Amino acid sequence: MTDHFLTSNVSDTIGINIVDMDINLSDHRPIMVICTYSDNMNKSTLGTGNCNLSNSLCLRWDHAPTNKYYAHTYLLLQLLLDEANYSADRSAGMDCQTVVKSADYIYERVVDGLRLSDQMFIPRCKGNFYKFWSTELNILKDNAIDSCRMWKSTGQPRSVPIYAQYKKD
Repeated sequence: MTDHFLTSNVSDTIGINIVDMDINLSDHRPIMVICTYSDNMNKSTLGTGNCNLSNSLCLRWDHAPTNKYYAHTYLLLQLLLDEANYSADRSAGMDCQTVVKSADYIYERVVDGLRLSDQMFIPRCKGNFYKFWSTELNILKDNAIDSCRMWKSTGQPRSVPIYAQYKKD
């Protein structure tokens, strides 16, 4: 699976990395992109930033039909990719403001598509749902990370006891 990152100015991109976290047991790896950012927004229009976790909703990806979510976002984003490619092909003859508007339009459509898909397929829970987390669970998580790191450091063999321990943790 390939993730994408769209920018209107490649020179603003400082770095790109595929993140391989020890605790990530998925076959998908997130991408990390570092870009420069210029904020021209009037700070007085921003909210206070106070967030009440008990009222906020979190996405429950562990209980989601991700195959349906992926299929739906694929359909939506494939159409956008065609539009983005068409705009990119015509961008040489466009003025800067038109290119920026086109990129902003594509960006807003990507975000709208992802939001629509998550609203359709991803269940939600209140932000304080995970109050069950305990010191014992922290120890189990640390053990899982340690055994994952050890398994990776030995070349990720599948037929040795360290693999069994990694799967157990």
